[in-house]
Amino acid sequence: MAKDLTRLARIAYRDGQLLAAHDLSAEKSYEDRLRWLHVAGLHATWGIVSGLAVSGNSGERTLTVAPGYAIDNEGRDLLLSGEVKLPLPAIKGPATLVLTASYRPDANCRLQSRSMQVCLDEMQTQQLEQPEFSWQLPADFCFGRAVPLAKVEVADGALRGLPDGRVRRYARREAAPVIGGGNTEPGQTGWTMVNQAQPFLMDETAFWLQVRVDTSDAGFTETPYYFAFLHGYGVNYATLLVNDEKINHVLMNATEATIFLNHLGFIKDATADGFTYCILRNVDAPGTPVDNNQAERLRWSIHWVGFEPVKGCAFPILLPFNPAFLNPDLLPFGFEQLSSIINEASV
Repeated sequence: MAKDLTRLARIAYRDGQLLAAHDLSAEKSYEDRLRWLHVAGLHATWGIVSGLAVSGNSGERTLTVAPGYAIDNEGRDLLLSGEVKLPLPAIKGPATLVLTASYRPDANCRLQSRSMQVCLDEMQTQQLEQPEFSWQLPADFCFGRAVPLAKVEVADGALRGLPDGRVRRYARREAAPVIGGGNTEPGQTGWTMVNQAQPFLMDETAFWLQVRVDTSDAGFTETPYYFAFLHGYGVNYATLLVNDEKINHVLMNATEATIFLNHLGFIKDATADGFTYCILRNVDAPGTPVDNNQAERLRWSIHWVGFEPVKGCAFPILLPFNPAFLNPDLLPFGFEQLSSIINEASV
């Protein structure tokens, strides 16, 4: 692709300039190249977009290709404006051949002027847009520059059986899911306690220990699937932190740990810009007796991953790294398992 960039020269006109066919062709070539670079470099897809169906019956000596549109691996347009009938190669065979379509250069479509005549006369005999069709042996097929349409068996110049469309390559929209991650600041996460007692909760000391997690920097456009992890000292035995003595012992002797959602924690009020992580707080089990100030002392923070599926995403999602978890040991399970969970959620 870098080599293609060296041949690009911006066209700049001036007042009073005499324009010839070369100038107009150069401008078209410039715009075409920019579009091809965009398609090949940013969308990374090629193949049949629509149409270009191939039909024919056993014993016939021609195939019919329906109108359609395709893109080659350099981003160039292969447009067939009308139905065409293609003669099969006059070979004795039997042989297996692949019918391909490739880009037809402008020079092949240009009419040769017989004299100085107005362009309206030429337009009356101008050819319709169509790609170059060719028959190739499977071993000689250049995948990408030529788009495969059908595989056929030929003998004595006639079709044996029906065209095989399994060789066709279809272009697809290169859509990737939006994946973001982050974490709150340990020691300054912003834990609060909210009285969420309901009539069926007889113990009025029940509170939610919660924090609002801001995910707006990820740029989600819709509410994603959130995966949240509680990280800090004592999170793996939070129900035992019943007093300051035990909390001080944990701070002095334990190491920080990470847990996924358990019976103490859950996510609520999820939006594209954030979610609320809640932990059941109770002096008696089930729940943790830790209050908001103690949670900050224990450096309880939230590590999160958000996944927003994108319509048209049809390829496996792999997470080469996660910005929220630079240390894989912090995860209660591996990246492969997290990718599997996200894949199932996107179906």
